[in-house]
Amino acid sequence: MAFRLMQQIVDHLEHRFPPDTLIYSMTTNGALLDRYAEFLVEKKFELLISLDGNRENSAYRVFKNGKPTFDTAMAAACPRHPAPAARRGPRAAAGAVVLM
Repeated sequence: MAFRLMQQIVDHLEHRFPPDTLIYSMTTNGALLDRYAEFLVEKKFELLISLDGNRENSAYRVFKNGKPTFDTAMAAACPRHPAPAARRGPRAAAGAVVLM
């Protein structure tokens, strides 16, 4: 996720337009959602979580260390999905595409 770029874009837009007129949306696989949840909730991002289906179907979506992203993404997006409590943070539900 190009988080710094996203912050810069949001900052630029909020200096150009009244913040209450802006709507942010983002598509993400949810793997790093817990890291950025506070910012996303603060800015009222609408999120679309992209999954390839169930845990087995998402086997190719992995972190750099090779561990699957499915449980992390589900824990960030769905409070009922079993995951360690330490991984859970602020919640955002379901869409921003940053074009580079």
